[in-house]
Amino acid sequence: MYRFVSKLLLYGNVGLDPVLQELCGICREVDAKNDDREELIRRSYRQVRTVLEVSTKYGFDKNLWHNYLTYLLLMDENPFSVTCEKIGVKDGTVNRFALNDFQVFLLRFSLPNSLPFLFLIFLYSYRNHNYLTC
Repeated sequence: MYRFVSKLLLYGNVGLDPVLQELCGICREVDAKNDDREELIRRSYRQVRTVLEVSTKYGFDKNLWHNYLTYLLLMDENPFSVTCEKIGVKDGTVNRFALNDFQVFLLRFSLPNSLPFLFLIFLYSYRNHNYLTC
């Protein structure tokens, strides 16, 4: 994951998100064969809680990871997003940079298998009970 986040150009500030930074750090440690599995699980669960808090605030449902990444994209202000808001999408080099960033996001829509199994279950199959009818 950390290898992809560093490739973002226009949406590079998304990589500064605390949840993404911590998950990148966890993946880096897993790749480096860090043996303190319990600590990595604890840190992963802390990020699950943060994503759950954001999800509750904004009404995310089902795949929280996809929802969270989409939220980060939508909340980021950069030359591409500001131009699109003001005058719409126009031809230009900035579109190629944006396309590159979107491809990076598409590649990262699936979390690495190295993260704890329960972390993946929580994020991929969440049900927001605020929207369920009785």
